[in-house]
Amino acid sequence: MEKITYKKIDYLLILVLVLLAANPFVAVNQILFLIVLFLILVIKQATTNLVSFSVTKNSVLIILFVFSYELTESFIFNNFHILNLLRITAMMYISYLVIKSVNIKTIKIYINIVFYLSLLSLILYPLMYTSLGFSLMQIADKTFALPFSEIGYRAPTFIFYTFDYSFFTEASGVYRNAGFAWEAGAFVIYVNLALIFNLFLNINNENIKVFSFKNLILILALITTFSTTGYIVFFITIIVFIWNSKSLSIYKYIVLGVFLFLSLTLYKSTEFLESKINSQIGEASISQNRFGAALLDLQDFSKRPFFGWSRDTQLLFSNDDLYAAHRPNGITNLLRSYGAIYFIVFFTLMFLSFKKLGNLSTMANKNAFAIFLIATILISAFSQLIFDNIFFRSTLFWGECIISINLIKRIEKTDKNLITE
Repeated sequence: MEKITYKKIDYLLILVLVLLAANPFVAVNQILFLIVLFLILVIKQATTNLVSFSVTKNSVLIILFVFSYELTESFIFNNFHILNLLRITAMMYISYLVIKSVNIKTIKIYINIVFYLSLLSLILYPLMYTSLGFSLMQIADKTFALPFSEIGYRAPTFIFYTFDYSFFTEASGVYRNAGFAWEAGAFVIYVNLALIFNLFLNINNENIKVFSFKNLILILALITTFSTTGYIVFFITIIVFIWNSKSLSIYKYIVLGVFLFLSLTLYKSTEFLESKINSQIGEASISQNRFGAALLDLQDFSKRPFFGWSRDTQLLFSNDDLYAAHRPNGITNLLRSYGAIYFIVFFTLMFLSFKKLGNLSTMANKNAFAIFLIATILISAFSQLIFDNIFFRSTLFWGECIISINLIKRIEKTDKNLITE
């Protein structure tokens, strides 16, 4: 009974962590669900005695860095929001506790959660082309009501599934699968990450197969997002996977060549890939698409290169200019908001964390794995604001908490099967 409870609690911890980052309803009610997440940790400690609320020296320094940076910006702009400062600090601490508590099982549980929610999205996907899909969206809109977006954005959600509102309003001719996230472009980030973990992190020392049932479901979910960056990250992932294959036969290079040819053909012939990218580049100077947003963010960054403009967009944009504040490039948004110092430290910490995670990778070079993983995240973030959410902040703790030898030994003593479940 204790083992079953233990496993369920760990799944619940990672599930809430992911939904806090990706789901619109959960994200809007962030304070409430942060409290829920902390209470789940308390329950786990009460039932298993396996949760430690202490923080290691390295993790304290990471949390203090984020806290001190937010505090410094408050002083610079004379813009003090104490509750917001406490919220961000609590987010860092709780995300650390979650990863530390679930430790070596984090990757496997994350893959399974994204797999099951992807499967659910594929079951519901055909219904969206029927009247039932519209009816379900209306129910979701009333049941899990969200604040009205002043720029016209809507994302009706059942928490585990979010509807593509633009399709039902005929703004889009294709239904894009948003899964559990706020939109398809966000959902595909988590799907691609699960696929990368399943292909490159050999936790159970198994023979990795690209077209296992779990991977096929993830790939199908990815395809139904019709996401430009999502497809590009997928192409890169498979190319790197084939290249990383230990096979030295000519067959490996034939497969690599065929896949490269197919990828380039699909890229050039698909409307939302090459044509869309070229169109957005051409409109960058007059539009706030991902390229236009990057240009504007870099212009603002050049005026305050060290500490940025802070996360408070009202310091840079007037309250009336809501459209101007909507810039969807996650990379340059982070640079504009926090400046070069935070940007460099953040990705250095992420690199060091992923380098440790590379101990589980099929790649012989841990540095190469870390660079590959960060590169795919950066490409994904080119059109999504993800670096402020709890999931990607938690990645700074992954290396230490997931790879810690002491934690692995501790889990093995408790139940050897828990690592692979």
